[in-house]
Amino acid sequence: MDNSTFCVAPFVHQSTKTDGSIKACCRSLPEISNINNESLDQAWNNTEIKQLRLDLLNGVKNQRCNVCWKLENNGVISLRQKYNRMYQDRAKLVSESMHEDGTVDYKPVWIEFKMSNICNLKCRMCHPMDSTKWFDDYKKISHLHENHWQEYMIKLGLDKKAMLASYDNNFFNKLDNFLNDIEQLDFAGGEPLYDENHYKVLDSVLDKANNIKLSYATNMSMLGTKKYNVLDYWPKFKQVKVGISLDGPPKLNEYIRGDSSSIQIEENIIELLKYDNIFLSGKITVQALNIFYVPEALEWFRKMDLPNTDLHFVTWPNHLDARIWTGNAREDIKNKIEKYIQTLQDNTKNIKTVAQNILNFFNSEDLYNEDKWNKFIEWNKILDKSRNEDYNNFTFLRKYMND
Repeated sequence: MDNSTFCVAPFVHQSTKTDGSIKACCRSLPEISNINNESLDQAWNNTEIKQLRLDLLNGVKNQRCNVCWKLENNGVISLRQKYNRMYQDRAKLVSESMHEDGTVDYKPVWIEFKMSNICNLKCRMCHPMDSTKWFDDYKKISHLHENHWQEYMIKLGLDKKAMLASYDNNFFNKLDNFLNDIEQLDFAGGEPLYDENHYKVLDSVLDKANNIKLSYATNMSMLGTKKYNVLDYWPKFKQVKVGISLDGPPKLNEYIRGDSSSIQIEENIIELLKYDNIFLSGKITVQALNIFYVPEALEWFRKMDLPNTDLHFVTWPNHLDARIWTGNAREDIKNKIEKYIQTLQDNTKNIKTVAQNILNFFNSEDLYNEDKWNKFIEWNKILDKSRNEDYNNFTFLRKYMND
């Protein structure tokens, strides 16, 4: 096993997307397969995943994992490294039980489902494939996307309808047996708590819930939909980790995550903190609009008793990447985060690590060019007009986006 490239995910994990893609993990590209071509069971040992397993064991940096290789090169903790820590007790076992061609004889013990694009929010860095609320606004900004992306949206039919429904009854009929040995289920979206398909999966494993861990990426704007409420389910499971996507402080969070309510989010967090098996963390998606306000966002997390924090980086579309800032704006961002890190004590180790990772990422490259900058400004002006919002309400954005 080459520890510089090994990742436990392809040996224990599958990830699905709203378009039916089957992936080695949520960040890995291109996909391994698609549910329209293969079942989850068939894809688990197909040619693509077997080659990926062999490469990662033998020191080959497979291109599917480029996101992690780039982060690690820039001194940022990657998903690969996080996964290896989470499943370090399984890493040696899974590699030793693999056949020479990369086949494994067991089923995945950990699956992430993104089963629908249904969502109640329209986050500024999102798109129709992950949010039904993006349908109208996408028509206004689609020209700012690459041609291949515009063509893919048309191929999926998202130019004519908002809903992307890839997972049918046939998929669910085959699912029960595939989940026999499941230990962990992750859910993202869309918004999983708003998605009835998510509750169908929970219903299918309720008989073994006390042996299963759940994990979520959610906007936490609700605790259920229609006849469903997560509090009818989550207390029955072994453990529930809830990553709450917050890109604030509150007013900025509501600006970025369109239609969200910070007050409702705080109320839902208070309710969930009552349960011993539910563990909450804040997740910040770092991008050009909020990089300057990272300290305020992380302090809001602490105020809501969310000291354990995780993060994602927007790298696509690249005109929303935080590293687009240059000149005096770049220096202001760098200095502010550096000073914030210096104020953090040892009892805030997790937040300090997150802040340092954000700074390392930001310092890794200056991505400014005139084309990206013009797209960044146009993107937000179009959305401001459509949503009756204004980036000028935020001091840093007003100062530098109007230069």
